[in-house]
This record gives sequence, structure tokens and C-alpha cells, in this order.
Amino acid sequence: MGTNTNAPKDVIREMAQSSYINSPEIWLQAIDMRNLSSHTYKEILAEKVYNFAKDFLPELKNLIKFLDSK
Repeated sequence: MGTNTNAPKDVIREMAQSSYINSPEIWLQAIDMRNLSSHTYKEILAEKVYNFAKDFLPELKNLIKFLDSK
């Protein structure tokens, strides 16, 4: 469990190649949402990011379960 990069999107791609995650596109979207949330003061965009985060929670739980099984 290691990588030669610290670029978030590259790490996601490596996680997918190593079968740590099954849906890299949603993980890449999570990075984009995080970037949006860092620089927004618009309520509509904040709600979009919040709703994405709620929907993303099962992906995080799946990764935790996978890592716990190692």
C-alpha cells in the first residue's frame, strides 16, 4: 500500500488499478466537489456539495471495509 505520487487524482487512479475502489469516477468527482467547497460562498453550490457528500458516504464505507479486511 504505497504510491509514488501525491497528486490526488493519480492516487485515485492507482487505487482503482489496485482494486481498492470500484468506481474511480465518483472518487474523481469527490475531489472536484472538495475543490468547489473550498472556494464557494453560494448556498446552491454548497447544497450540491453536501448532497454529493451524503451520496458518497457508502463509497467511503466500502473502502474502510476493504482496508479492514487486509
